[in-house]
Amino acid sequence: MFAATLTALGIFLFAYIRRDKNHHQHWEAIDRVNNIFDALGLGTFTVIGMNRAIVAGLGDNVFLVIFLGMITGIGGGILRDTLVRDIPFVLTQKVYAVASLVGATIYYVMYWQGINLVVSAFVGIAVIFAIRMASSKFRWHLPRVKLQ
Repeated sequence: MFAATLTALGIFLFAYIRRDKNHHQHWEAIDRVNNIFDALGLGTFTVIGMNRAIVAGLGDNVFLVIFLGMITGIGGGILRDTLVRDIPFVLTQKVYAVASLVGATIYYVMYWQGINLVVSAFVGIAVIFAIRMASSKFRWHLPRVKLQ
């Protein structure tokens, strides 16, 4: 809750400061800043979900731990997009759930190897963040299935 509130205040403050700029550039800048916070949130919530599963004693169930982490990470975005009547971001071509899945897998492998949970968490978050940022910068998209 604190992270979400802090993020919202940061975005609103950024938008307020840049309000006198060119309208198109203004919204592009806000979108870039929002994307950064969204990527950090995706990484953080993925790792938090996995950590909760591990603490609950489910650490031996690889699929469940990674799945719970990924659902925790992408669930808020699905809810947000659904509430504003958009197609959920994760259901488009964007590299979103895949970033969560890759970071979650790395976090779990590090946990399984006995590496400190804090170090593992930071590495997992960093990997998810890096994939999301790279996918935005280089405009990576997932393949689309053509329906006939």
